[in-house]
Amino acid sequence: KRAGVGVGTVSRMLNDSGYVAEETRKKIRNAMYELNYTPNELARNLYHKRTGIVAVLVPNVSNPFFAEFVDYVETELYASGFKMMLCNTAKTSNAELEYLDMLNRHIVDGVITGVHTLDVEEYGKIHKPIVALDRYLGEHIPTVAVDHEEGGRLAAEALIRSGCKKVLHFRGDTA
Repeated sequence: KRAGVGVGTVSRMLNDSGYVAEETRKKIRNAMYELNYTPNELARNLYHKRTGIVAVLVPNVSNPFFAEFVDYVETELYASGFKMMLCNTAKTSNAELEYLDMLNRHIVDGVITGVHTLDVEEYGKIHKPIVALDRYLGEHIPTVAVDHEEGGRLAAEALIRSGCKKVLHFRGDTA
């Protein structure tokens, strides 16, 4: 009303879904400013069937590995136009399942999980975007994994280069 245009015209401008003359756009922007109006992001996302949020499940963010992991994930998600919802699962036994349920209820658009408490079958029931960290959850779920053998070799080489003179070789239970 304040801009002197119809609801459909405002909707087209806000959603960039059709032609709106530049003069009309100015009127709408001025009216939005005068009314201190901001679009309801949740309503817009529900209309488009997306939330713009990805849940990241970790056992506990106080673990330095997961703290750094979460920091990098958030940076990459933000650069791709997503927000991150951090989910610490160590507090209750069913937290992981509750967070996965958010994916089924369309509260989040996807899940990145670094948690390993649920049976693989639970993940198999979900047919929405999931990425697993260092755990195989099924052929339809991408996994980002660490090569522990190569990491161990590189760590041993670094230790040797740093001047360690004595290296113990372990075979089974004997040294």
